[in-house]
Amino acid sequence: MRASKDSLDGFMPFYDTDETSIPVMISIDPELATENHIIEYAFQNKSLSSSMLDIYNKIISIPTSTFDYKVPINDTLIRSGNYKLVLRLKEKGSQKLLQEKDFHFQTLRAPNTYYSPIRKKGPLISKRIKESSSNIDLSTTFVNRYDLRRIQQNINALVPIAEIPEQGAMNGIINSTNLDELRRFFYNFWYSRNPENPEAEWKRYAEKLNYCSRKFSYGSFKGYETDMGRIYLRYGPPNRTIKASNERGTKPYEVWFYSELDKHTNLNILFSQIGTLANERNILHSSDPSFYFNPNWASQLFTDPSERFNTNSHRVYDFFE
Repeated sequence: MRASKDSLDGFMPFYDTDETSIPVMISIDPELATENHIIEYAFQNKSLSSSMLDIYNKIISIPTSTFDYKVPINDTLIRSGNYKLVLRLKEKGSQKLLQEKDFHFQTLRAPNTYYSPIRKKGPLISKRIKESSSNIDLSTTFVNRYDLRRIQQNINALVPIAEIPEQGAMNGIINSTNLDELRRFFYNFWYSRNPENPEAEWKRYAEKLNYCSRKFSYGSFKGYETDMGRIYLRYGPPNRTIKASNERGTKPYEVWFYSELDKHTNLNILFSQIGTLANERNILHSSDPSFYFNPNWASQLFTDPSERFNTNSHRVYDFFE
């Protein structure tokens, strides 16, 4: 097994932002039956104390005793830093390890722009927010009815649709006890979207929040705090959905289809019950790596490992590779 940039004399090969894969040449004993063996590749982060643990891994079939393969560098999980690519030859049925080889490398990656439920930090407050309605008397507007606790809740509910500068402003004021400041931020948020009638714009969003609360909340998580709720609020309802609650060998899952979603077209999003709560659904994978990519989605979805390779018996493989 050999990578295109093998380490030589302590030199660690470098993969720049425009390099999306690591070409490797794999050669195994021609006397081995290729149909009874698999290759597993894995990445490990050399900078972490748990550097011997796989960040993620994936199994590929062996077409011939000698073949070339491009191992994709997954920008969701591989950031700039020092890593190790591990190639393992295994028996297909028993998963017995027959041989292992690793390659050390460095990489520089562009900032991750994939879907994330975590608030991104931005400027403390945007220019638009500052200038939008500073001369308006808030006591005459709809925000005047909200006390401190309620206005904080309302602002938290804006996370799924807030732009990055607005998220930065929210991080800066959400723990404030200055009621006037919080009311003004909330009013400005809706004024910037509908100067003619900011209250009507908020009411339309509140209806969506109520829907998400009924459909997607679970445990202590409010509807807008869940993956399904966030995506629904940000992008609207999917064009089509399928649900699989009792498919053999899998956890319950659901697929949402969007014909258009921002810059994406024909996007499929996979949600699955990862935890123990029956109505919990977390984002697991998508059909477009620039939205969300999880190379371990199949191993996380399937409760029966043998069913993971039974691609003809599971609808999920109609939408995800």
